[in-house]
Amino acid sequence: MYDSLIQMAVIATFALAPTVGLLLARRNLGVLNAAAWLVTYGSAIIAGEHTFIGLALMLELADQPGLHDHLRFHFFMGGVYTFVGAVLLGVVAWTLLRTGHRGGW
Repeated sequence: MYDSLIQMAVIATFALAPTVGLLLARRNLGVLNAAAWLVTYGSAIIAGEHTFIGLALMLELADQPGLHDHLRFHFFMGGVYTFVGAVLLGVVAWTLLRTGHRGGW
């Protein structure tokens, strides 16, 4: 029991370290740059968490009873975040193109 808690604490520490680093460096980076990096990092963590955990559970533990619903949830949320990311990418591209920035292409 304690091994899994320690493992989760280590993973959480590594996941939160860039967030804390960006918050501490926001004056050197600039507030908007730090915010952009926080959004980018957060979206990668959220989408990756559901996708990678779903794949890991499927590959290692798929024969355990009751796990299929958990797998479905992780894959469903991975798909939801993919859709949300595609919509947001379209909004960003649309905004850039409407303001005349070439980065929208």
